[in-house]
Amino acid sequence: MGIGNTLNRLLYSMSLRTAINTKNRYHRNRMETSNRALAKSMTDGWDLRSRAEEYIESVLPYWQQFGRQPRQFWFELAGSREQKMDPRFIPSDLYYLELLPYMNNLPFRWALEDKNYLELRFPDVKQAKTVCRKIAGEYYDGNMDLIQETDAVSLCTKSGGELFIKPSLYSGFGNGVRRFDPSKCDDAQIREYFAQTGQNFIVQEKIVQHQTLEAVSPNNVCTIRVLSLFLQGCIHIPQVYLRLGASSSTHVVVGEEYNAEIFPDGHVHAKACHDEGYWINAHDAGLYDEDFVIPCIGKMLETVRRIHPRVGHFKWIGWDFTMDQDGDPLLIELNSTPGDHAQRVSGRPLFGEMTDWILEDYFHRRSMEGLQARGFWTVNKDIRKYRE
Repeated sequence: MGIGNTLNRLLYSMSLRTAINTKNRYHRNRMETSNRALAKSMTDGWDLRSRAEEYIESVLPYWQQFGRQPRQFWFELAGSREQKMDPRFIPSDLYYLELLPYMNNLPFRWALEDKNYLELRFPDVKQAKTVCRKIAGEYYDGNMDLIQETDAVSLCTKSGGELFIKPSLYSGFGNGVRRFDPSKCDDAQIREYFAQTGQNFIVQEKIVQHQTLEAVSPNNVCTIRVLSLFLQGCIHIPQVYLRLGASSSTHVVVGEEYNAEIFPDGHVHAKACHDEGYWINAHDAGLYDEDFVIPCIGKMLETVRRIHPRVGHFKWIGWDFTMDQDGDPLLIELNSTPGDHAQRVSGRPLFGEMTDWILEDYFHRRSMEGLQARGFWTVNKDIRKYRE
């Protein structure tokens, strides 16, 4: 009996590892195919010979210490803004398949990102006012008191302005967000919006952004992405960038937005990256002028430093903020698996000055490996003993 159980556990473990490796190979191949094509389209004017020399002389020696030989196109893609490779750029396959699961406890991801609980987790940070919400099929008001669907419809009708309804779980890229004016809807139409959005959503009042942001984006809310690292009791902020939606959109939708680096003093870089990788001069394109500065950016960064320690299972977080009409940071959402294109927007390594530390820890020290309880689903010990 004991030998049989040991063999079963061994076979299960081997099958699980095979499945994971197969999945990773599939995702790695998909990432390489799409990003290689994107890199090729973004290297026009960047001499092929100089790229190859930089890769051989700079990139490969750096990664040799980690036993890796990453593909050249990852560094061409990340360095496309200034047409210069930094050997510390993080290849996407390494980032998504290895570093993110190492740094963040991903089984906690969806509970952390649920928009319906952000106000409970961060009550001291300004957020859009919640009118009503739905959690696992049940309706609640803005104070998290249980209500009926008719009450939720009534709260929308009485709100007195435009509202946004959006999925609170498994959402992203701006998908599923709907803007509506309750004064122009009857109760049946509001119920239909509820039904179309699903069993988990949040209804919030329209955000009134700061006049500086309103001037450059009157039709949608400007989003400021702040990426923060929580390591050894300190919060590091290596990347901050602006996300501007298309003029015809009511909110920022990934694939249609413009991304531009924000400097520590709030100035925004002249070059903006459109649709994940095509560079334009923002001043010439009329997105914003040379004097455009994000107001009170320091206050936003201080907010991130204050609240990131509350979610310690996630060492690497992407925060989406805007500035309200009073110049205060207003939290929109957080992302526990933020994209890696920030390094493309800034032309700097994803983890900034902490990049060497992160890579040396992952490949050599493994100091973060024992910080959190991680693992796969296993049969309950009591049931296993009973079966034995």
